[in-house]
Amino acid sequence: MEWQVVTDFFVKMQAKGGTNYDHPDPGQAGTKVDFCTYWIESWSLEPGQEFAVNGSVPMTTWSHLAGAYPSKVNNKAEMVRLQDNINTPAKANVSTIRADLLGVLY
Repeated sequence: MEWQVVTDFFVKMQAKGGTNYDHPDPGQAGTKVDFCTYWIESWSLEPGQEFAVNGSVPMTTWSHLAGAYPSKVNNKAEMVRLQDNINTPAKANVSTIRADLLGVLY
């Protein structure tokens, strides 16, 4: 995944506006927050601390991520293609291709 995709995700989620997310801190039950606050607070938990996402079963941050990532158990219909397989050969050869092209042009 290109880094701009990650930053675009956060920009678009925050742009949706409003306080639509339950605060992940159990001590602040009933408090609604915006997406960025929700994200930061979700990743600022004590080790092993769990939280729910929109009424889901409370889990640790890593369990939420693992549950969303395609595997033999979850999201089986989705395909995962790792970045190295996509980007590394193409980006590694950009200068080579450009040099070859310049040799042809000059």
